[in-house]
Amino acid sequence: AVVLNGVDRLRRSGAGAVLAIGGGSSIDCAKAMVICHANDRHPSQLTGLWLYALPRKRGLPLYAIPTTAGTGSEATTVAVVSDREARTKYAIVDPKLVPAFVALDPKRTAGLPPAITAATGMDALTHAVESYLSTLAFPESDGYARSAAALILQNLPTAWQDGRDLRAREDMLVASCLAGLAFSRAGVGYVHAFAHQMGGRYHVPHGLANAIILPQVLDFSKSHCASRLAELASACGIGESGMDDMARAESLIARIRAMNAAMGIPATIEPLRREDFEAIIDLAFAEAHGTYGLPRYMTRDDARALLGKLLA
Repeated sequence: AVVLNGVDRLRRSGAGAVLAIGGGSSIDCAKAMVICHANDRHPSQLTGLWLYALPRKRGLPLYAIPTTAGTGSEATTVAVVSDREARTKYAIVDPKLVPAFVALDPKRTAGLPPAITAATGMDALTHAVESYLSTLAFPESDGYARSAAALILQNLPTAWQDGRDLRAREDMLVASCLAGLAFSRAGVGYVHAFAHQMGGRYHVPHGLANAIILPQVLDFSKSHCASRLAELASACGIGESGMDDMARAESLIARIRAMNAAMGIPATIEPLRREDFEAIIDLAFAEAHGTYGLPRYMTRDDARALLGKLLA
């Protein structure tokens, strides 16, 4: 509804450009507005990858100033749109969505409350980790992901504790942007597939859902990507000399859990209901299977077990 209202305002204003100031939802909204306006389409008609969709016009120049350090939307090819009536989220994916220019200004994030700092920061970490574990990863995306993960693990606790620390805030903005560049190239995985359902069905903030789900999915996947998790842990200075890959991988997962706990992020999702499991699994599998470079595929029983661990 907000996107459609924005398209109408854009059409009536005769504006020559769009400036997005805000978090990932604000920037995604502006991206969707621009492409819907240019193509005279409803957001639902532009869902999916540009490779398989109708040809799209680029639209007006878009500029972005992020005020959170989480989604990396200022650097991504994606705009995620919520449909409250359908209780779902869908993604428009197109390189034409990437803003023309971006300003990363830590002063714009200095007033972000601790809880939102934590959730958005863990969103960025999820982008970095999932893109690094993706089977579609390659050297360029790996470089972005390693740098982002190291910056986040070093700076997020500081930004959470002292929001006026502009160096930590700037490093988080850079990390978020780098993580956006990483997952725009290599994709994400099950964490996002399930987090999108928590947002669409229960309106759980996306970063918070990612933070809660991330360690559970890593526990499931680690048997098939221990070496990659170990590489990422080493890049972040986690683990001790002599550790094998699995031990180093588990040390990274333990660090993520500890950071969640220290910042007050719960281990479960309060509104999740067992009777919704099958519908959630249907949508999550439809999103992830054949789309994301998953290191290990889930069965429905695996997914039920995962969701069971997330029940409050």
